Amino acid sequence: MTIGRTRASAVRAAVMLTGVAVLAAGCFADSTGREHEDDDPVGGSDTEISAEAEDVLERYGIALPDSASTPQLELLPENAGREEGYRLSFTMGQEEAEQLCTGINGPGPAASLTESDAEVLGVEEPPEGARLCFGSRPDHGQQQIRVLYAGDPAEVTLALYLMPTR
Repeated sequence: MTIGRTRASAVRAAVMLTGVAVLAAGCFADSTGREHEDDDPVGGSDTEISAEAEDVLERYGIALPDSASTPQLELLPENAGREEGYRLSFTMGQEEAEQLCTGINGPGPAASLTESDAEVLGVEEPPEGARLCFGSRPDHGQQQIRVLYAGDPAEVTLALYLMPTR
């Protein structure tokens, strides 16, 4: 009898997991079967978002000053040219944003953006007076970093993504 009950429990668990997976897939697909590009932040509560953002920043070797607002984290849309990607939005002092860029590759004017920069930063046109910096980590060339900021305090958009190995 125990084998029958164990098998029945296993079948119930498998059916439940399959149902949850189908339900989850249905929530993220439209009638064409494509996944939606969801602009909702990763995670749920502010604490979860903050912890996930801190994890991403740490993996990319970026430390934000204490004065920076809590970053809002989004996943970048899937792209064959990158393995993972994140976009973080937050505010910080303009001088701190300049220091962040100095540590990457130095800020420059952002009069216009390449198609790739616009995609990862989530903007079509940079705000007036915006500054842009980009680069990769010296010890991890696959990790790409893009920073766009404007204003004082600076509204910062930080894109972090991993290029595939060649």
